Amino acid sequence: PQKEQLVESIRRIDQGTAWLKMSSLNELDRRYEDVTQNFIAEVENLTNLPLRREITWSALTVFIASPHMVTPYHFDHDVNFLFQVHGEKDVWLYDQDDRFVLTEDEIEAFYRGNPTAGIYRDELGDKGTRYHLSPGIAVHQPPLAPHLIRNGSSVSVSVSIYFALRSLDIRARIYQANACLRQLGMHPLSPGLSPARDWLKSA
Repeated sequence: PQKEQLVESIRRIDQGTAWLKMSSLNELDRRYEDVTQNFIAEVENLTNLPLRREITWSALTVFIASPHMVTPYHFDHDVNFLFQVHGEKDVWLYDQDDRFVLTEDEIEAFYRGNPTAGIYRDELGDKGTRYHLSPGIAVHQPPLAPHLIRNGSSVSVSVSIYFALRSLDIRARIYQANACLRQLGMHPLSPGLSPARDWLKSA
């Protein structure tokens, strides 16, 4: 019954309010893994950065969504490239380095296990940059960059290729250590303010 419901939901996706996420397809089919690794190699060549040496994990995910669906404001741990395959959508991207936009408390809560730690506030309205995606257009979403997405008037199909870097994983562990220290009544420094303390926390 669940399989039949899924098939029917996809068949009628242009008429409803469905949102389908097929995660980590590169783990299910070697062809998707080839696409993922070839893309990462291209980014590495374009940027002259040794990405593959620093990547700790990578994935390819496909999103299929009904017209006018909205992906709520949130942020992610990884480096993400979102490619539009069918339909159109608008992506609002916010500066992850602006602590008025993204607070230390939100980041720490995220790494403490709350995937919806990012809180949209009305005063953020003019802080985001809008990117309009149509087939063949992609947008780069930096790690921790808050974003929200609104689909256009037709079914949207998007492909997301994303990866984590060793430096991002280390920073995550520092935030997790800070959360533990805060529970003990301490007031730990944010990442980047003390290399020695950062090293101890990440260890």
